Amino acid sequence: MKNYHNELKIRGIDPAVIAKIDHMVESSPVFHSRNAYLKHYIETLSVLNVLQEQEDKYTSLIDTIVLALTHQSQKLDRVLSMLEGIKRDGQEE
Repeated sequence: MKNYHNELKIRGIDPAVIAKIDHMVESSPVFHSRNAYLKHYIETLSVLNVLQEQEDKYTSLIDTIVLALTHQSQKLDRVLSMLEGIKRDGQEE
C-alpha cells in the first residue's frame, strides 16, 4: 500500500452527513475540528474488533468463574451439612 503522507480522503459524502458531523464537533467539548473528530473516530473504529474480542474473553472468564464459585458453594454447603450432622450426633451421645 502506498504511503500518502498519512492522509485519508473520502469522496461522495452526503452534505447532510457532513453537516451532522460539523454539528457534533461544534457541540463537543473535546474536539475542535472535523479532522480531530474524524481522526479519533476512525482510530477507535480500527481497534473495535480487538476490544470486542477482549470483551468476549472477559465475559467467558466471568462465566467460568461464576460456574466454579457455584460448584464450590454447593460443595461447602454439603460439608457444612455433614459437620452439623456430626455435631448433632456428638451431642446426642
